[in-house]
Amino acid sequence: PVTHVYQVMEALDEGDAVSTIARDVARMLSDFGQPSRILARFWNERLHDEVYPLHYALSYSGHLIFHYWGYNTSEWLLNASKGRKAIYYHNITPPEFFVRDRMLYERMKRGYKQLCSIMHHFDLIIGDSWYNIHELRLYKQKLLPSIAIYPVIEAELLSQKVFDRSLYERLRGSKEINIIFVGRIARNKRQDRLIELFDYYYREINLNARLWLIGSNTGDPEYYSDIERLRARLDSGDRIHCTGKVSESELYAYYRAADVFVCASEHE
Repeated sequence: PVTHVYQVMEALDEGDAVSTIARDVARMLSDFGQPSRILARFWNERLHDEVYPLHYALSYSGHLIFHYWGYNTSEWLLNASKGRKAIYYHNITPPEFFVRDRMLYERMKRGYKQLCSIMHHFDLIIGDSWYNIHELRLYKQKLLPSIAIYPVIEAELLSQKVFDRSLYERLRGSKEINIIFVGRIARNKRQDRLIELFDYYYREINLNARLWLIGSNTGDPEYYSDIERLRARLDSGDRIHCTGKVSESELYAYYRAADVFVCASEHE
């Protein structure tokens, strides 16, 4: 009988980096005759046709690719599954980047602790960078083969993606320099530094510019409040925009319209 390979996710959503990678891997696995559906505990209802619930793995023998980026409640599946297992490690954001004693702080702490208890289950380490694979060296109890699979960027396919034309035309039609960063509002991503950088650029170099901070702003309300207060007191404040989470077509419009992408992350 054919042995299948299943991907396991704590949660599958639209737009976030880990989910995007898992969905790309699902398409590649499908090309090799493997199941295209991802096993998940939680999922965005719009992705219903791409998901099976976790218990599906108990009905069919197979190997698992276990995506990990923080504390995972599906540890039981590692004990229950008899197939071989790979950890696909996307790294854990260090707890110090979160407010102490809040949910995300505790979840990241539990995630690092959980790594110590689950690493013996795995036969292979996959990372989306060697940075991530190197981080696991502190947690593995035996030598394991490792492979870095960088996110696949196919320029030709990306150029064919549907984008929000009205948004694109509005951004380009302004004739302004559009500077963007894409990523959730989070302390480790240092949107505050990007704002300070932009304010200097605006005051000293080019008054005809805008900064677009694209990504969810709900994960760390305290930091988002700090960002808004910083923006409000700067000369360039009305030219700095926090968009919140955007649709895929809007995201492609921002990328097409951007003159430069700037990142100041202190992690990764």
